[in-house]
Amino acid sequence: MSDHSGAADPRQAGRMRRRAFLAAGGLGAAAAVAVPVGIWLSSGSTDEGAGSGPKDGKPASDGPAGLELAPTATIEVGATDLFPRITYSPDGKILAVALKTSVTLWDAASRAEITTLAPKDAMFTQDLVFAGGLLALGYLKPPTLENRVASDVGGIAVWDVATRKEVAAVTSPSEGLPLEGMSAVALSPDGRLVAGARNAGDGIGKVPVWDVRSGAHVKDLLVGAGEGTRLSSVRSVAFSPDGKMLAAGYGGGPKGGVILFDTSTWSQIATLPLDNAGALGVIDLAFTPDGKTLVGAFGRIAVWDVASRKLTATLGTEDEHYQMAMSPDGSFIATSRGGPTPNGVITLRALPSLKEITSVPAGPNGATHITFHPDGHTLATSASAPEAYSTVQLWNVKRRAT
Repeated sequence: MSDHSGAADPRQAGRMRRRAFLAAGGLGAAAAVAVPVGIWLSSGSTDEGAGSGPKDGKPASDGPAGLELAPTATIEVGATDLFPRITYSPDGKILAVALKTSVTLWDAASRAEITTLAPKDAMFTQDLVFAGGLLALGYLKPPTLENRVASDVGGIAVWDVATRKEVAAVTSPSEGLPLEGMSAVALSPDGRLVAGARNAGDGIGKVPVWDVRSGAHVKDLLVGAGEGTRLSSVRSVAFSPDGKMLAAGYGGGPKGGVILFDTSTWSQIATLPLDNAGALGVIDLAFTPDGKTLVGAFGRIAVWDVASRKLTATLGTEDEHYQMAMSPDGSFIATSRGGPTPNGVITLRALPSLKEITSVPAGPNGATHITFHPDGHTLATSASAPEAYSTVQLWNVKRRAT
């Protein structure tokens, strides 16, 4: 980690990005193996954590049964020394891939490159998300000549995907702490608001919120006033499907959890604490489409009942699961374990129990981010290898033949 006595090294900063598996058993950019991308299948599971389902191939008691994953295509998406973030547009027509300082849009059907979108001042990208016809990218801005110590200035760019025009560009100023930038970003379901996740000089972390159309700053939601450290931050944000709540995952050291905010008043309405939130805290969040269940990744996986605020299931041990994706129907999730290493594993797990449905090796370069196509029949995973093109592997999610 860079101190804040000068400009941060971009390659080191890249390893500090939101999904870079910090402190995850030595995982990081240097751990990726520089061999040709390949995928192979196995029916066995290597996850022995709590919540694991039976190992005899019998279906889980909840969620879909009898699913399997089969690789269908690999897309070379460009060279980068970071871990590519990927997401599909809500209509399923576009796959967006965030590389080092830009986002490339791909035709999801033909797998042809459409165009590249880039903010004017990105040092490296950190997160991206669609809502309606909008695409938002969170990123770290480079230090300026006027303020070299400001190594944590975060930015968000929002584009209208149909016109390719930038409709908003907002900045969250330095908190005097190194390399956090805009760790995560979320768009409200109606596209009216954009929220970010970042560190805070006066608390554990902060959630800045802006109006997309006007670019006006709406609110800074402070998490853990007076309790922060140099390593703490809000690292994930998610709006509920009805837009009435905003969830913020936080941590840094053993303390972490999720705060729920009311978006009409911006008041804090609930805290969902975790006994041991790992080195980074909650770095991924997703609501089920009905808004009744919230799932978070923090090295482990946690499931909460939103109405009762109760933790209903947990999975794994610390520093295993740093990636997850919610299925479009909310009946199961996909998790990536092992990160950018040859022993990476992708697993489908039923909700709410987290029982295993199926598990396959991710390939020699692992999987650094995962996302579902809106039709639920395709799972996309990204991988990056040193001195090689980053790739997106497409998987068919299908019923197991009987």
